[in-house]
Amino acid sequence: MIFNLLFAGLSLTAVSDTVDFFDHTLETILESVELDETVDISDLIEHLETYLHRPLNLNTATLSELENLGLLNDFQIAALLQYRSDFGDLADVSELYFVPGFSAQLIAILRPYISFQRTEAFNLTWANIQRFGKSELMMRYTRGLQERHGYSSEIVRDSTRKNAWYLGSPDALWLRYQFNAMNKLRIGFVARKNAGEEFFNGSQKQGFPFYSGFLAISDVGRIKNLVVGNYQLQFGQGLCLWSGFSFGKSVDGSTMKKRSQGVRPYTSSARAGYFQGVASTLKFGSIDVSTFFSHRKLDATVLEYDENGNPQSISSILQVVNHRTIGDLEKKNTANQTLFGTHVDRHWQRFRIGATAHYNSLNVDYLPRIRPDNQFVIPPQNNINVGLDWEGIGRITRYYGEFAMSKNSAKAFIAGSRFLLNQRLSAHVAARYYDRNYQNFFANGLSEGSRTANEKGLNVSLFTELSRMWKVALMTDIFEFPWLSFASNEPVFGQEYQFKVFFTPNSRTSGYAHYRYKTRQGVTSNAATINDFGMHAKQSLRLHVDHKISENMTLKNRLEYGFSNKSKGFLMYQDVQYKFRKTPLSLVLRYAVYDTDNFDMRIFVYENDVLHGSTLQSYYYKGSRFFALLQYRPVRKLTFWLKYSNTNIADRSTIGSGLEEISGRDRTEIRFQVRLKF
Repeated sequence: MIFNLLFAGLSLTAVSDTVDFFDHTLETILESVELDETVDISDLIEHLETYLHRPLNLNTATLSELENLGLLNDFQIAALLQYRSDFGDLADVSELYFVPGFSAQLIAILRPYISFQRTEAFNLTWANIQRFGKSELMMRYTRGLQERHGYSSEIVRDSTRKNAWYLGSPDALWLRYQFNAMNKLRIGFVARKNAGEEFFNGSQKQGFPFYSGFLAISDVGRIKNLVVGNYQLQFGQGLCLWSGFSFGKSVDGSTMKKRSQGVRPYTSSARAGYFQGVASTLKFGSIDVSTFFSHRKLDATVLEYDENGNPQSISSILQVVNHRTIGDLEKKNTANQTLFGTHVDRHWQRFRIGATAHYNSLNVDYLPRIRPDNQFVIPPQNNINVGLDWEGIGRITRYYGEFAMSKNSAKAFIAGSRFLLNQRLSAHVAARYYDRNYQNFFANGLSEGSRTANEKGLNVSLFTELSRMWKVALMTDIFEFPWLSFASNEPVFGQEYQFKVFFTPNSRTSGYAHYRYKTRQGVTSNAATINDFGMHAKQSLRLHVDHKISENMTLKNRLEYGFSNKSKGFLMYQDVQYKFRKTPLSLVLRYAVYDTDNFDMRIFVYENDVLHGSTLQSYYYKGSRFFALLQYRPVRKLTFWLKYSNTNIADRSTIGSGLEEISGRDRTEIRFQVRLKF
């Protein structure tokens, strides 16, 4: 599963606070797979939080449910199922110590999310909703202390200069409310204002520029899932229909098989990657039938208007949405997108097969600028996609795959298998092939490139536990773009190799060394022209050590060095995490120094943040970064966070560009968040 690496790399004694656990978990996951700082990981946090409301019963959980939990690897799942078969139900958490592969650290981490007693059936009645329902309200405020160019009073506010200044204040606001009754009934909404957007004035007299909400019912009669409002769809391996968070490649191959969730409510504040309408999954014995309808407005760049002033054609659909300038507002809600379809899933004890079909359309012509690399992949105004996905279990293997087609008969295919060779060794093999003209707005398959199109590849990985102290993972990925790709004037071939060694001498100390090597044809961002084409190699080595000095203090140290044909870069940081003994207060400090020759050599690092605010930071050029994160919980149902961060760029006189440009070398930000449970 997706957290194989978690328990190889996270061996310190478990933390007692759920927020701390999220930070440990997210850091290990996000830095082990191929992501960047634009990824919204709130879906991942939301997934973990659902088990806090209704823990998973390890005595009744199926193989699929154990995998979906995301906290157990293949070894541990197989060992647990075998133990249950041999000895029956587990009495309590202490019996997990007798299950092979379940260490003290793993068991401590699992505690908040698992149970062993068969709970009384929860009927969705008004009395039970009042009795078991729990509410959570969270509010966040963020502001940069240095003035960005877009807020400067010296800018001439001329309406003909549509992108010359920001209309709103530099304050960023976020508000979220959720009600949860044992995961049977969930109601939620989120509101967000980005820095530079107006708030209760101008174009945003309704308050926040973005609102999102849902009502969700689960496991009630034949209803497996029902969502009204904003939702996400995840089926198969992402070749036909997938929205929301998705992992890339990882060193041990554990993220290659996607963990599809079907119909689920949309809880994030990101303004793209969701559907709006109604979706449901109904259970008919061993068959699940999902149906969905969505109609939502999109922000897009308009090419042409009709005689009535309505958009007639667009050149792009925005994935990063802001309403900070007059130009931004002109793109707001300029296109409508409609989607409807179905997914039918038939499952047996050791095999499952599903079929997906959906129709999607735009109310305007979609006419992006044609380039040699994208001329085949642009979806038509009205498109149809169909797919067939499967997965099964053999004696020592778990296999899966998906085959999909678009309206133009172009195809996409992926198939893989994970082998449990013995109790200490697993292997994973996956092959993928995507036609150059496969067209799908909603495909999110495993790929080296940015699209699920024009690619073929083979991935092989191994993971072994040599002993309790040593674990090793390695991966190779061979890929090819048969047709032209972005920034290349001919087909591209490349290879990637990763090698990771985990070292855990005792319960207080852990570390790892992670080596990556990737070579591919193409050009880099600092190339003079597209004709500066050739084979480019990039290598990096990361050394990381965690040491728990006491029950209250943990130190984390990292050194990372990377280099390519013409450039190099390095990063060092020191973390101090401290919990006060007599005060419900915790503190995280980091000081990092880095030096990279260019943006291509940027280094990604996970950074602790307020709950639902964590992400990856990218470090490039030459400078240092410091942050301090304070968490205070005076009572069990009330938590405060305060974060201060500062980045200093030593080799630049300005930071950022355009309206985000700061005169000077410092970029400082403060963030405050409060959570109330009731």
